[in-house]
Amino acid sequence: MPTYFPLLMTAVWLTWPGGSAAAEAPPSDPPATRRSESVSCVSVVQRRDGDRVLVVSYPWKLHLRPSVEVRLVTGKDPGPAVVRPLFFVKQYMKGEVPAILYRCEDKAASRRVRESVKAEGDDFEVVGRLNRLERPAVCVVHRFPEDQPAPGVTAVFCLLSPWAINERLLHLDLPQGDFAKPGTLYVWFLRDDAVLWREVVQWPGQGSGETTKGK
Repeated sequence: MPTYFPLLMTAVWLTWPGGSAAAEAPPSDPPATRRSESVSCVSVVQRRDGDRVLVVSYPWKLHLRPSVEVRLVTGKDPGPAVVRPLFFVKQYMKGEVPAILYRCEDKAASRRVRESVKAEGDDFEVVGRLNRLERPAVCVVHRFPEDQPAPGVTAVFCLLSPWAINERLLHLDLPQGDFAKPGTLYVWFLRDDAVLWREVVQWPGQGSGETTKGK
C-alpha cells in the first residue's frame, strides 16, 4: 500500500515560512522591513504648543544609507508620476557635502544654522538647530520654483540618528518657514537610491513663530 507521508512532508516544507516558498521572496528587503501597502507608517501629530511633527514608524536602523525625503506640493497635485524624490543621498551626498552637513550639525548645538550649499549644480540649504529631542540635528531643504509642474519644497533627512526615538521611530520637525503652507506631503523612505516605500498625507500647514528653541 503506497504511503503519502513523503508527499505530505514535501507539501509542508513548500508552504512553511522557512521553506522554498519563502526563499522565492524578493531578497532586497529583510522580512522584518517589508511593509504592506495598507499599513501607514506616517502620521502628522500636533503638539500642545500647536506645532506639528511628522512621525515615521519604520525600522530605519536596519538599512544602509537610509534617508527620508518629504516633499510639499502647495498647488494642484500632479500625482506621483511627476512628484519624485531627489534621491539626495545617492546624487548629492558626496564630495564636501557630508562634511558640510556634519559641521552644521555641530554648530546646531549652540545656535540656529542656515547654510547655502551648491551640489551638482543645484542649490540647497542646510537647516540646523536643536530639535524637539534637544539634540543638534540638520535637514537639507530644496525649493521648486512656481513655474515647475509641482512647486513647493523638499526636506531631506539623511542624518537620522538625532531624529530617532529608537531604532524604529523618527520624530521629524519640518522647517517651519518652509512648510508653513498647507498642501500635500509626499514622504519617501529611501535606502541609497532605492525607494522602500512612499506615502501621501495631507499637511495642514505649520506656524512660522519662534516657539521652539532653534527654530
